[in-house]
Amino acid sequence: MAYEDSEYEARNWSLDSAFTTAPTVVVKFNEKDGAAFDLTGFDAANPANYYWRGYYERHYIAKGSGVQWRGDAVFDTGSSWLPELKFGLRYTDRDASLIQGDRYAWVLPLKLPLAGLPVGQLQMVEDPFRGNSQGFTQYLMPTRDGIAGSFAALQQRSVAALQQLVALNPNDQGYKDTLKAFSSPDVPLNQGGAFSATEQSYAEYAQAKYNFDVGSVAIDGVVGVRVVQTLGEFSGTSRVSVNGVTSLIPRTIRQNYTDVLPNVSLRIRPVDKLQLRLGYTQTRTRVDFGALNPALNVTQVVRDPSQPVDPNAPAQPNAYGSGGNPDLLPLTSNNYDVSAEYYFSSTGSITVAGFYRDLFGFTSNYTRRIQDPVYGLIEINRPENSGAGKIKGFEVGAQTFLDFLPEAFKGFGVQGNVTYIDGKNQFPKTLGGDADYVRITGLSKWTYNAAVFYERNGVTGRISYNRRSPWVNYYRQANDGSQYTGVGIRATSRLDASLSYDISKHLTVSADVSNLLAKPFENYNNYQPDRTYPVDVRYEGRYYGLGLRFRFGE
Repeated sequence: MAYEDSEYEARNWSLDSAFTTAPTVVVKFNEKDGAAFDLTGFDAANPANYYWRGYYERHYIAKGSGVQWRGDAVFDTGSSWLPELKFGLRYTDRDASLIQGDRYAWVLPLKLPLAGLPVGQLQMVEDPFRGNSQGFTQYLMPTRDGIAGSFAALQQRSVAALQQLVALNPNDQGYKDTLKAFSSPDVPLNQGGAFSATEQSYAEYAQAKYNFDVGSVAIDGVVGVRVVQTLGEFSGTSRVSVNGVTSLIPRTIRQNYTDVLPNVSLRIRPVDKLQLRLGYTQTRTRVDFGALNPALNVTQVVRDPSQPVDPNAPAQPNAYGSGGNPDLLPLTSNNYDVSAEYYFSSTGSITVAGFYRDLFGFTSNYTRRIQDPVYGLIEINRPENSGAGKIKGFEVGAQTFLDFLPEAFKGFGVQGNVTYIDGKNQFPKTLGGDADYVRITGLSKWTYNAAVFYERNGVTGRISYNRRSPWVNYYRQANDGSQYTGVGIRATSRLDASLSYDISKHLTVSADVSNLLAKPFENYNNYQPDRTYPVDVRYEGRYYGLGLRFRFGE
């Protein structure tokens, strides 16, 4: 039996600034495979060029607990062809809760100087860019300690500024609500952002090992079945804002479903150095608690009626919504696997494997537009189950020590594998689930891994290389309702190295270097099906580490 209890609490402070005048922006949309911009003639180091735009605070509390119990029984039958039977029970009971609150004082209309705030001296932020592609790379802001350490003074300044805004705009309820939110020294926790979940599962399994020979060929494997019942209750509060009035609508949903999950595996050993494996399993992967939040936040777009509307412009939403989806189902999959393993030496092997997955219900975030009887055109972003999907592919791998080398180099070895995956699924039925299959988000077609290692005389070293081909991050909905690649990720590669030495059987020193190549992460945005521009060229940097490990006992 195991019990776990956890609590996480966080506080955030954010200070926003704005330029006193609108500078001229020069943008290059494809500068060294990324976007670059500059503010010509703007003096970023002059404090007189900055207004205080607003101050934000957030308080976040998440809790979770869980109980797990398991019991297993093994029966030795004494039979040569059915040597073992196993039975087991599993029970889990877990719960989670989240409550948070935030407040934001927007004070830009007062045109208060940023340099007048009690946050210490303003400093130029660190330049986060490599090279000289970017023209505008730094601006003035307080330090983090200047903001977090002065939150009480910033609260007082926010209250004073909001009082002025209420006096200048007596009919604006928004300023009154914000002033009320800042009237307490701590951020009020908002039930509109609360979420709670409980889930229990009961599982039973039975499994049998079998073993027999067909002539000189040895065959063994496992046959079993697992039955799982899951009960869940998920509660949240939707926040709906329309015509300046915000309503909180609580909602609770319950789930109760049972899965019967068989598994069969077969191993064939025609000779000592060769093994063939076949397998079939059914699996269910539960949805994360947070994605099941039944709350939906809807905010109406307030437009200036004095501004003209372009009749030729694409239709714009009257409201935007986001939240979880309590109707999400577990990812279900029928898995078929076949592999061959050949051991050509005591330290070397070659493996070839093929796999096929027949699945339903990948969970991803989707954006779609619908006609609502209250709002009209509304754009909603929330997780949805995809339609039917298929994953097929193969993997080829090999590893060995280089025992043929001279004595001093016999600790060296090599390892490598390549994987091909063709994964496609249909869009959710809410987005036209009977449409053509599209690539599964987050899945690369090709993945390569290679490593050189050394293990001898207390020395362990490894250099490993990894590369994955491009993949789709998420899809976007076009004006005609069709879906296309919204954001895609270009191919990435990485090189890591590690070295350790056993000073004694109790003490080991180690050194690690990650991301030696420092290749950038690059993604691109399709703002229309046939229009693309680069978004990020992000360098993660190299990471260096030193370690010391001590082992107790023998």
